[in-house]
Amino acid sequence: MYEDQKTVRLYVDGKPCSMEEAKRLCESQSYMADYVVDDMGYLCEIRYDKVDG
Repeated sequence: MYEDQKTVRLYVDGKPCSMEEAKRLCESQSYMADYVVDDMGYLCEIRYDKVDG
């Protein structure tokens, strides 16, 4: 990993999850992604919330 690369944390419905869990859930149901950046503008979190409807 390069020095300028950071870890991006994943959450589904407010709970931390792995990339595999997020992929499985998002393939089978409707989720909306929110992209969270840090003070420097780098992506630090992706938050998936279930969309009802």
